[in-house]
Amino acid sequence: MSNPMYVNHGMSPSPNPRAHPPSTPTPSLPTPPVDLEKHLRDGQDSTVEIWVVRHGETVENTTRTIAGQNASGLTPRGVKQAVLVAKRLQGIHFSAIYISDLSRTKQTADPIIRRANAGTPAFTDSRLREKGAGHLEGLPIDHIEKHRKQSGQSFRAFRPPGGENWEDVAARSRSFMREMLDKYTGQAKTPMGRTPPPMTNGASTSTASQRRILMVSHGGFISEFLSSAVGHHVANNARNCSVSVLAIFRRHPHALPEFRLRVANDTHHLAALLE
Repeated sequence: MSNPMYVNHGMSPSPNPRAHPPSTPTPSLPTPPVDLEKHLRDGQDSTVEIWVVRHGETVENTTRTIAGQNASGLTPRGVKQAVLVAKRLQGIHFSAIYISDLSRTKQTADPIIRRANAGTPAFTDSRLREKGAGHLEGLPIDHIEKHRKQSGQSFRAFRPPGGENWEDVAARSRSFMREMLDKYTGQAKTPMGRTPPPMTNGASTSTASQRRILMVSHGGFISEFLSSAVGHHVANNARNCSVSVLAIFRRHPHALPEFRLRVANDTHHLAALLE
């Protein structure tokens, strides 16, 4: 493909997170995530899959510095990671690619877009940004906890001066999810956090009606996005250029969407960097 082209969705007004809280499903044993190769071999019967990639390594990742929403790019190792994940995703058809509008995610997405099927639309969307750390950006990462303790606020409620708290990020993630549901399943009015019943005899193979969406984002946003969908906490530990797959099911045209995390934090494609 020629130079990647982006359409900027911009920051849509985030809904009040208290107005549309995730549902609280009856606790059940989640289906253990599998690696990407097994997922593709087994097939699946979901309506939509959202494939989630974290950006490649940055200087802040190596120095344990707060990056937040700064303009940092990738390290040479991060560039290599981006190429490797792009090679892994090559040949997989995506209906669309959505990218945080920060430099490190756009740089990660560039080789992916170049290897994508011709005509695959790619959009930047500022809702996919990392949690804004405001005046704390550029400081050692432990400064967040120091300032939080001084504020007397909870971990999720603490908002650094000029930044965001985790509820702000969760609201952005739910806004983006509702748009994805509306565009790709035709059903946006749904409580999040529903999980489908276990499949029997494995998942069926992919069908023509099933769609895949690719999202390139950040560790904190990915944690909030997946947690809101599956209804339980997904740790903020996505590795650089890891791939996760969130499956969205609709059992019939009028059913509420249901969510299952099928692949979590897979980095087998980065093995060459460990040799």
